[in-house]
Amino acid sequence: MASSAVPPQAPEQPAMPNFEAMRRLAMQQAIEQITAQRPPAPQPPVPQPQPQPQYIPQPAPTAQVTEQVRIVRRNLTRPELLAVFVVACIAVTGTQALWNFTTNLLPRIEIRAK
Repeated sequence: MASSAVPPQAPEQPAMPNFEAMRRLAMQQAIEQITAQRPPAPQPPVPQPQPQPQYIPQPAPTAQVTEQVRIVRRNLTRPELLAVFVVACIAVTGTQALWNFTTNLLPRIEIRAK
């Protein structure tokens, strides 16, 4: 009975880590990473002297009239918005009807060979 003479040892509890110190260390490492990744302050671009375009005389306009395409950006009007809405509704309804046809009605069709 020698084993009863030895007092049972309690399992050793691992020491609790110091979360505050770990937090400070992680914060310091994160700050160092960010400052290392940050590019240096951008230098203002040095304006390069642009060569002066040489004067090229244009021929005098002739009697022909040349039409130019002019693109003007504007908001949609109410009828145009209504037309877009109607087309969208028809497209959604058509897609739903096609889906219904392919999933519900096509499997019911049975082809019998004589």
